[in-house]
Amino acid sequence: MFLKLYHRLPVARMIDGSVHELTALNSAFERLKQQAGVATPVWDELVALNGER
Repeated sequence: MFLKLYHRLPVARMIDGSVHELTALNSAFERLKQQAGVATPVWDELVALNGER
């Protein structure tokens, strides 16, 4: 799940976001990646390990 990954990042200590905000952030990031045509294999692997997609 994205939230497990998110809470392991150092930035999580600086941002107080609800589950809905963080899920929306991940969804927006996915759309941006698709529009830009940018590959993020490491991020994709981390998200897959956490069971989100």
